[in-house]
Parts: sequence; structure tokens; C-alpha cells
Amino acid sequence: MFSADAETFELARHSGNPLDLATFASYHQEDLPRVQEIAYFLRKERYFDLWLDFENIQPGGRWDESIRVALEDRLRRGGYVVLFWSHLAGDSEEVQAEVERAADGIADFNDRVLFALLDDIAVPEFWQRFHQPGVQLYGDNERSTSHRLDDLVVRLYWLIYRKTEYRHLEEGAVGARFQG
Repeated sequence: MFSADAETFELARHSGNPLDLATFASYHQEDLPRVQEIAYFLRKERYFDLWLDFENIQPGGRWDESIRVALEDRLRRGGYVVLFWSHLAGDSEEVQAEVERAADGIADFNDRVLFALLDDIAVPEFWQRFHQPGVQLYGDNERSTSHRLDDLVVRLYWLIYRKTEYRHLEEGAVGARFQG
């Protein structure tokens, strides 16, 4: 793996650990075919550890407990909830419950949930107070599907990288306090 210096444009072998690209997908069941295409791209082309309920919940298992554990695991690891927002998701009590679960106990909700807009629909009112806009995945005449997917990838990489670097700085500060 390589890293690039933004000022000199020089490449160097990256010596750190790769980012933990833990993500949790929240979506309406009828949006599943679109979400599966995006999930395939995120996993195979961009190496995200994306959790999808239909793939990970065992038959006969407690789906609500499995979802709660997976969501908590992703957030504990510094990951994100990708909320695939559509007209259907906006009307879904299950999707609303997952968003509330993700928001529970998070000081800055904006730092942990990213809206991926599948339709031309406004994000919920509570979300509008945050300054991170959703990522538009539905069609337009200006950008191809791959460009819109890369918008999602870039936003997730940036958010996860920023959170990881912040966590390392905090850990370093804590370690310094105990050493001296």
C-alpha cells in the first residue's frame, strides 16, 4: 500500500495499518437490489467491510439482536452507518429504529451516519441541522453511476480516516499523560 504527500505529490510505501473500513448498511427491504449492487462495489472494488442483514443473520436467529450487535460492533470499531435513503426508507419504522439505535449514545451523530440518497427525496428534518450533506446516488445527467459511487467511497474513506486519526491522537495524548 502507498500513501501520497498532498504537497509534493510524492509516493511512499505506507507503513501504517490499513483502515478498518467497517460499515453497516441500513435500507428498506424493497431497495435491496440497488443496495446489493452498491455493496458489491464497496466490497470488491473498495474493500469495505459492509454488513448486510440478509447475508449475516442466521436462519432462526434473533434478527433484532443480530442487528444491534452488528451495529454496535461497527460503531465501536470507528465505522459508519450508511443509510440508503429512499422514499421507502423514509416511511419505514424499521429503518427509523436503526437510525435511532445508531444515534443512541453518539455525541456527534453527523460523524457516524452517512445518508446515501437513492431517490430525490429530502433527508429527515432532524438531519438537516447537520452540515454533512448526503451523497447522491440516484441518476442525473452530469455524472455516471461510477462517479456517484466514488463520491460515496471518498466520503466514507475521509470520515473513517478522520475518525481513525483523531482516535490515535487521543490515545497518544492519554499515553503521554500516564508516562509523564
